[in-house]
Amino acid sequence: MLGSQESAMDDATPPSTQDVGLNAAIARMDANDGFAVLQYQGREVILMSGARFEAWEDAVDSAAIERSVVNPDLNPISLEDLRKQYSIPASGK
Repeated sequence: MLGSQESAMDDATPPSTQDVGLNAAIARMDANDGFAVLQYQGREVILMSGARFEAWEDAVDSAAIERSVVNPDLNPISLEDLRKQYSIPASGK
């Protein structure tokens, strides 16, 4: 049983050590402030470092918050109305 688990783990090994295109894209990402685009099998694959992804995620969140402040919902719904709309039972506190 252990042998089959080991081979499954070997199959899960990323090809980064052998894939010349991926290695080149990673090198480009490292040189380009944590961002690169890789063309792979007719697709565009975006590579981002963890720090770059966090910055992108923060920017998306900030834009959503700013948009909601600039254009507030003219017909806001209360949590109580939302609970009733979806037939959610009230808590028995």
